Amino acid sequence: MNILKFNFKPTVFTIKGKDHKIKSHYVDLILSFIVNRMISTTDLQNGYVEIPSKTFRLLYDNYWVYIAYLIEKGIIERKPYSVTNHTCYGYRFCYQFIRNLQITEVILNNPSEPKTDCKEIPIEDQAFVDYKIIQRLKSDFLNAEIDITNIDRVRIENTAYVDAKKYFYNVIQLFKWKAGNEHIYYQWISNRLYTNFTFLSSHYRVSNVKLNNEPIFEFDITSSFAIMLAVYCIQVNPYIVNDNDFKEYCTSIKQKSFYEDLTESLNITKDCDSRKVKLDKNGNVIAHRPFTKDIVKRLFQIFINGNTNRVPFIEGYSNSFVKEQFALKYPCIYEIIDQVKSNNEQIYYKLSKIESEFIVGIVEDLYNKVPEIKILTCHDALYLPISYKDIGEEVWNSHMESLLNNLPDNIVRAQFDSTIMEDYGMYEDEDEDIYVEKRKDFNCSQKVDLDIEDEDNEDEDDFDWFYN
Repeated sequence: MNILKFNFKPTVFTIKGKDHKIKSHYVDLILSFIVNRMISTTDLQNGYVEIPSKTFRLLYDNYWVYIAYLIEKGIIERKPYSVTNHTCYGYRFCYQFIRNLQITEVILNNPSEPKTDCKEIPIEDQAFVDYKIIQRLKSDFLNAEIDITNIDRVRIENTAYVDAKKYFYNVIQLFKWKAGNEHIYYQWISNRLYTNFTFLSSHYRVSNVKLNNEPIFEFDITSSFAIMLAVYCIQVNPYIVNDNDFKEYCTSIKQKSFYEDLTESLNITKDCDSRKVKLDKNGNVIAHRPFTKDIVKRLFQIFINGNTNRVPFIEGYSNSFVKEQFALKYPCIYEIIDQVKSNNEQIYYKLSKIESEFIVGIVEDLYNKVPEIKILTCHDALYLPISYKDIGEEVWNSHMESLLNNLPDNIVRAQFDSTIMEDYGMYEDEDEDIYVEKRKDFNCSQKVDLDIEDEDNEDEDDFDWFYN
């Protein structure tokens, strides 16, 4: 267990008329235990993590004194977890405490251990990348600067409360990377490069990591696996580009509205099908709540990677909703996905192969154009020192244009009629191929940035939570 230092001073606490010495290392032990349980628990109940009293007793026999002390001082709060017998409590950190907390030291007891693929990847699904590029990326990774002096706290979505689980998780990950040696993680697994950097949440990658002592700038593919699915479909069936449903799918991708469009379609279908009763795995009727983008994204990931006969649920939603929608709206794509699954193949490997080869191709291009540049990668994104933003934008846009131009769409593009333009006193210059006014140039060839997301946008196609 990793021990976080909370910097409490020894004191005396009186409970039931008896004085008890409060020692700082026991405070650190108990709070660190709560932190580690919080991080390892998938779904917290309103921020509370369930910890039985017997588990605390195995940690430290006199734990109850420290729990009472921490509750009275406004460090943690506790509420009954079991409504029936109140024997098992839930614990969470108090808002004011976590808001002002700054961890300055972490005693790391869990070194990063190499992992191996749980399944062998077929040779045709393995990404082919230059080993020299991977080694060069490792050099850049090892030379990155990690800031552990000012670690932000991010809010839980749509609330004013700090996401304590995310904060503590990233604190530990940053301290591990900073410590180096056995805590360094750098390994190619399942067609993807995993490092201490990829383990960080999006906000902390940009806020607490530097290259060349500069802030880093992110280039990220919007709806990456949705794009790679379209690319894969064309590889399997080149004639699919003529299919109108496939064009509609690609249009949604190019307009960066894939998950929003899918969410809207699912909600419309759900409203029209409200009389159709759906049951969860326990046989309970699923309420017809509106789909959210986050839920739809996870259901889409399960649909892509899951077993054909398996119907998992996320917060009461079944992935069969997405399956039925794809079969109805994009039958040509659904047939290809279903065929892959029927052959007991993993479509995750096929899509991650395309994605990784694409990203590594951009990295290689940047290394060739700017030999001194340093780069960090995170699956469908890459990060450059801020001073290289312009050249990075140029190379990134070039590769994204080449990728997206291979996908068909239903986008109506504006066509300029020179006779109409001349009515407004504007004439075509044959040499420069632009329209110019008698006294003022009018340039209509401005390029629009493709797929460069704002730094705060964490709309990633990270399928690792499902597969690894």
